[in-house]
Amino acid sequence: MAPNPGNGSKTAPAVLVASVLAGAAFVAIIGTLLPGLIGITGAAAIWIPIVFYAVAVADVLVALWLWRKLKTMRQPSQQGSGPVQRR
Repeated sequence: MAPNPGNGSKTAPAVLVASVLAGAAFVAIIGTLLPGLIGITGAAAIWIPIVFYAVAVADVLVALWLWRKLKTMRQPSQQGSGPVQRR
C-alpha cells in the first residue's frame, strides 16, 4: 500500500530549514575567504564579501519564511472537525 502523503516525517521541516541555514553559513564563509584566496585587493575585496553576506541574509530570510509556512501547514485546520474538508 502506498504511504499517505499527509503523514510526513515530523522532523522533515526542521531538517529542511537547517539545511538552508547551513547553506547560508557556507555562502557567508565563502564570501569571507574568497578575496584572500584569489588575491583580490582594493574595492572588489570589499564589495565581494558584502554581496555574499547579502545572499546569506536572503537565505536566512527564506529559511524563516519556509519554517513559518511549514509550521502553518502542519497545524490542523480550524474549519473542519473531521477527515473531510469541504471548500
